[in-house]
Amino acid sequence: MPEINTRAIFFIVAIFILGIAIVITHFANVEQQKINDEILAEQKAMQNNQSTVTIINPITPQPTGTPFIMYSPQPIPVENLLEINQSYHYHDTDAAGKVNLNVSAVMYGFKEITDFTYYDRDWGLEFNETAPLGQEYFLAFFHLESEQMPDGKAVSFPLPPQSNFALEVDNQLYQPVQLPYLSSQIRALDNTWDYHHVEEIQPYGYSVESIPDNVTGVPVLTEVEDTWLMAGQSNAEDGYIIFQIPTNYNPRSLKFIGNFWSFGQVAWVEPQ
Repeated sequence: MPEINTRAIFFIVAIFILGIAIVITHFANVEQQKINDEILAEQKAMQNNQSTVTIINPITPQPTGTPFIMYSPQPIPVENLLEINQSYHYHDTDAAGKVNLNVSAVMYGFKEITDFTYYDRDWGLEFNETAPLGQEYFLAFFHLESEQMPDGKAVSFPLPPQSNFALEVDNQLYQPVQLPYLSSQIRALDNTWDYHHVEEIQPYGYSVESIPDNVTGVPVLTEVEDTWLMAGQSNAEDGYIIFQIPTNYNPRSLKFIGNFWSFGQVAWVEPQ
């Protein structure tokens, strides 16, 4: 009877067991991949069925928290440093020295939030914006009004756009950021009234008008940028301007700065 080579038998058995292990592992991987694919498909289906609305556009038009220089950072005269709720008056005279323009400007409040929901009139939906970690939204409330002249003369004045304003925090200047649809109403500002407590506060420099469509003629709500300030309280410009700034800032360093061209630069600060 031939002698059994135990080493060869052991080698063959080992190869056989290894082959079985490879086959089992392969089928296990296939089944796991099927399970993973099913889970992924369910997650996609759940996302498609969610009722939450995603943000259509980021509102920051530049890298988050990046300071900017809007104009030459010259020192603001002491007489042009005002506390919040103090009015700044500037006027113009004609060749005879008669006042033909008298405008008052005031930052009358602000609100700080890290996120907000706003209603978009175009889509008829609500959208949400959340500030990046370490950042917040600073909403400055500003009012600009041109007084009626004693002779009843209606004087119009170019309206300073949002780009004429900045927020100085810890010796850095930040420019306004804008919603994708500037006419949108921020829900956090519901029941927040304008300077004269006439209507809820809206974005500064923008209004919504009902304008007939060029093709159909049917009036539609259209966002309009206001460019002129007309005389009278009913024509005053009032609204909020949004800034994105670091959350941990020194409140004593805060300045809301307005650039009124040849009429000067003014800064509003919190009472010290």
